[in-house]
Amino acid sequence: RLFLKDCSLPKKELEGKIKLFQQFISKDLPPNWTQFFDDLRQKMDPFEEVQEMKVFKIPVDNSTLIRLIAKDTTLKKLIIKAEGYHILIPKDNVAKFKKRLQEFGYFITS
Repeated sequence: RLFLKDCSLPKKELEGKIKLFQQFISKDLPPNWTQFFDDLRQKMDPFEEVQEMKVFKIPVDNSTLIRLIAKDTTLKKLIIKAEGYHILIPKDNVAKFKKRLQEFGYFITS
């Protein structure tokens, strides 16, 4: 934590601090330091934001829709179930998902 204390753009500044450390200490760091810096790099922004997904939350009180999404084989192939009544739909499947729901009388305008 102290190593990253003054970082406002952590990923960019982390690399700068590592290079600065190597300039003052040694280019050839011992394995424990190399491992330490590798661990820091892996912990810096470890998640990728997924732009290719559409996220919907099924209303908890809409048991008919919940049952439909849980049982319809076509819909199940188009979605990825997530926690808390959320479903993820790859952008390539959104039109098919909407069309399939329309067959059951549901209309999605977003």
